[in-house]
Amino acid sequence: AALEKWGRFKPEAELGKTPKEHLQERPGRGGQVFTYVDAIYVMRKLDEAYGPLWSVDVELPEGWLIAASKGQVVVKTTISVKTQAGETRRSQFGSDTIAMSSTGSPAKELGDSVKAAATDGLKKAASLFGIARDVYAGEV
Repeated sequence: AALEKWGRFKPEAELGKTPKEHLQERPGRGGQVFTYVDAIYVMRKLDEAYGPLWSVDVELPEGWLIAASKGQVVVKTTISVKTQAGETRRSQFGSDTIAMSSTGSPAKELGDSVKAAATDGLKKAASLFGIARDVYAGEV
């Protein structure tokens, strides 16, 4: 029954442009300003488009602890969507910089950086399904 209701792949045009009220900005390197959407918006759009037929998996690549010791956490995030035609998967890498305090220790827990990297990967992977693609393509 869920496949009948939710199991059709939704093209980007059907998902629509990202509403301005869901756009946020943050400062970036070199004085740049980056526009993004939060993870809740992305999850709601996945729910709206695919109901209970989507899932997400996060993998820590081999050597991730070495990268973390150098101040960067990288994860591979994969979104899977079941449709009437079968399962479609899209993967992207997400990252987070581990900020250091003035004492030289991490300013936040490593787990928080892993969660931030997973959230980054979720948003990027969702853009491969057309969700907030306009944001990541610089069209807003």
